[in-house]
This record gives sequence, structure tokens and C-alpha cells, in this order.
Amino acid sequence: VTWSQAKANCINRGMNLLSFRNIKEVEHVRQSVESKVGRYDFPLWIGMRRNRSEDESYEYFDYYPEENLDNKFKWIDEPDNSFKNWNDREPSGSWGHESEECVEMKNTGKFNDINCDNYKKPYGCSGHETFDTPITTAPTAGENPSVVVSTTSSDFEVVSSKQTVSSSIIIGVSRSTTKEQSLKPKEPARVAPKIKL
Repeated sequence: VTWSQAKANCINRGMNLLSFRNIKEVEHVRQSVESKVGRYDFPLWIGMRRNRSEDESYEYFDYYPEENLDNKFKWIDEPDNSFKNWNDREPSGSWGHESEECVEMKNTGKFNDINCDNYKKPYGCSGHETFDTPITTAPTAGENPSVVVSTTSSDFEVVSSKQTVSSSIIIGVSRSTTKEQSLKPKEPARVAPKIKL
């Protein structure tokens, strides 16, 4: 899906695109995805986007990314969160004639700015999602299972819904105060606030 579709899908689940506050969170999600879906060699859309004001030109910021571009990217759910884990020489701002205003997380955990609409990628959601029934089976060839894994190393729960790596994967990360959460809904799913970019 495109970045905008991924964002809408997360909001429909009462969540936001995945965001990180530190490298420990990045590593936890990266390792959890790899342990549940096997070889993790694909990028994920995450909830960071370039904030461009109407009067900015592409050219100035694209030629001087180190000085000016980094502070233009913000987390959509936590604009004051300054954590970023850019790959070398990123953010670059453009590739050829494409503007790069959205962000993907590579399998290394490093971030890359990329065009929002020209690529379809798996994505990560963060927040709390409710489920009708828990499914805890590991993925097997030809199936479209859900996988729920809880770890004791942090307050995260990672949920993936694997179809094919090229189509979509949803990773729900919940920062919770309890390690064990019921996967059956106790109340209707909450509606995420509207996010304006």
C-alpha cells in the first residue's frame, strides 16, 4: 500500500503509523518482525513525514539535506519527538524527479525518505488494536495467518498479519503497562484522532 493508504488503514484500526522514541524500540520491532515472519528483507512505512510549508522550494532543501532537511521530518503522532535513525546520507529529499516526503524503515532499522505515492510497501501501526479472536499460530507457506508474540524485554506486543511480503504486513505495537492483554475486545475500538499534515 502507499504511505497514505497505510496511514488510513492504521487509523481505521484505532492506531497510527508506527513511531519510535529510541533505538531500543526500533530494535525490538525489527527483531520481533524477523522472528515471526522469517527473513526480514523488506522496508516498512513508518509514521514520519516531511512537513513542507507552502513557501519552501524543493531545490534548496534537496541540495543541502544535512543542514536543513532533517528537522523538516516529524512523527505524525508525536511532533515533538526528535528521535530519528537515518541511514547514511539520508534524508536526501529527492531521487531524480521524485520528491521524498515519507519515511520507510529498512530491515536494518535505519530510516530512509522516499516518495509517498509511487511505492507500495508493508507498514507498521502503533497504538492499541482489538481483536475478535486471538490467533497465535506461526506463519506457514500459502497461509495468511496472524501472529501474536509477547516479549518480556519490554512493554511491547507485536502483531503481524502476513499475506505476502510484497503486498502487506501490519505490525501493531502497543506500549502497555501490563505484559498480558486480552485479545478479545472489552469495549468498542476507539477512534483515533484526526491527524493533520
